Amino acid sequence: MCAEKLKYSKKVKKGDIKEAINLYDEIKSVIKEDEELINLSKNRLNKDCYQDENLNLLTMDIAYFIENFNEEKKQEMIKVDKCWYVGANMEGVDYFDEFVKNGYWENGYENRYLDKVKSMQIGDKIVIKSAYTQKRDLPFDVNNKSVAVMKLKAKGTIIENKQDGRRVSVKWDKPWEKPKKWFFLQYRGTINKVERKDDDWVYGALLDFTFNDIEQDYDKFLTYPYWANRYDIDIENEEDYEENNEVKIYTKENFLQEVFIEEDFYNNLLNVLKRKKNIILAGAPGVGKTFMAKRLVYSLLGKKDDKYIRMVQFHQSYAYEDFVMGYRPSENGFVLKTGIFYNFCQIAQSDRENDYFFIIDEINRGNISKIFGELLMLIEANYRDEEIILSYNGKNFAVPNNLYIIGMMNTADKSLAVVDYALRRRFSFFKIKPAFEDGSFKEYQKKLENDYFNKLVNLLIKLNHEISDDISLGEDFCIGHSYLCNLNKDICTRDLLKEIAYYEILPILREYYFDDLDKVSYWQDEFEGIFDNETK
Repeated sequence: MCAEKLKYSKKVKKGDIKEAINLYDEIKSVIKEDEELINLSKNRLNKDCYQDENLNLLTMDIAYFIENFNEEKKQEMIKVDKCWYVGANMEGVDYFDEFVKNGYWENGYENRYLDKVKSMQIGDKIVIKSAYTQKRDLPFDVNNKSVAVMKLKAKGTIIENKQDGRRVSVKWDKPWEKPKKWFFLQYRGTINKVERKDDDWVYGALLDFTFNDIEQDYDKFLTYPYWANRYDIDIENEEDYEENNEVKIYTKENFLQEVFIEEDFYNNLLNVLKRKKNIILAGAPGVGKTFMAKRLVYSLLGKKDDKYIRMVQFHQSYAYEDFVMGYRPSENGFVLKTGIFYNFCQIAQSDRENDYFFIIDEINRGNISKIFGELLMLIEANYRDEEIILSYNGKNFAVPNNLYIIGMMNTADKSLAVVDYALRRRFSFFKIKPAFEDGSFKEYQKKLENDYFNKLVNLLIKLNHEISDDISLGEDFCIGHSYLCNLNKDICTRDLLKEIAYYEILPILREYYFDDLDKVSYWQDEFEGIFDNETK
């Protein structure tokens, strides 16, 4: 009985007395219930032995056995360092049985993911999965919030790849009788490569869970700052934790799963940013410019680490003194203080091995010449690391070559002046459009399985076409997709979607068509036709 109950999976850190005592007490509580084990131990003791009435020695012996048993089990583990986690649901049809029965896996797209499929090698491991969110009946407490889930259905080995970008032959193992559930880290895309990383335990844990039946350590995930913050969980000694654990790995694949743009567009963004050093993401409100900017940086860094990022928002009162350098009042008069951009340049200058990223929200709201001053020349790619003398302190200063600038611009705000031509020459501009008709958004939409959501998306597509064709508005005023992002089946209800439509989207239309009440009335009727003319 004792052996069956002792499934303690936590790893006690060296020096963690509290956790060691908890493990000791748990072992002893189970031993006390096992009369057979207690009698066996007592029968082995003669009168010269310590009688161990409190079961202390037996508890330590059992703990020693558990530790050595786990070490032996580790040595028997299959070391898998790379695996492809793939979907089997194509255009709403589940091909799982077809794939496993006939020994293959196929990419359901004719012109997407072709390079990924071609890169699959003979001998690579492959797993069929599905992804969704779960809120109820979780094996841990996350304050009644939804958690990402990846259900693993079958694993196998790739035995042939004809390099057509569509199909690989697979020797499938017998599917798991009960699919394995992996929580927190989820892959929504059709095809995802997971590799073990020396500087991130998460991927290794997933691979060991998949191929060695090593149970997922929920506590380790929930005490990791990323998930602890997401689920409002307090972490003891959070500073020590962050000091001893690497930040979360973030790749191109993560970006494409979170941001609704095509891979070619992403590649263009990266190539131009690396060459030009300065780009601007321009688009209507709600297309996800800020969200995209930070995740673009994460994908370039290869990890989610904000220490390489600074972010500021321009406004009409923002000045050179805030941005670069200027005199500020103090107790003894005025003192010369450096600004956020100057300081960040100094940090990047002292760490040439890493790239740094300065993000400017609402870049067209500020007076660019007034804010940048003489630095407007230095930010050009051809003038990086070139020094000039600053007027305030008379010292040499340069914008380092490893610093990149990403601006965001709201194209719908026509109260702003035309963008400074000096800014246009030094930045490359990318137009960010609503993603309702993008393939990755459609995948996200399909997983919600919500008729109200589908009707609302169709109506917004129709609305955006009309806005684009309107000579007084144009595509700069289209409604963005971020109004409908970050939803799951549990929270994507008729009432929530109605709130978004009535109190977030319709007010924008009233501003657009303030002089055309008939048009406002028409679109209001269209929205009401979705929500108020039907019962749930």
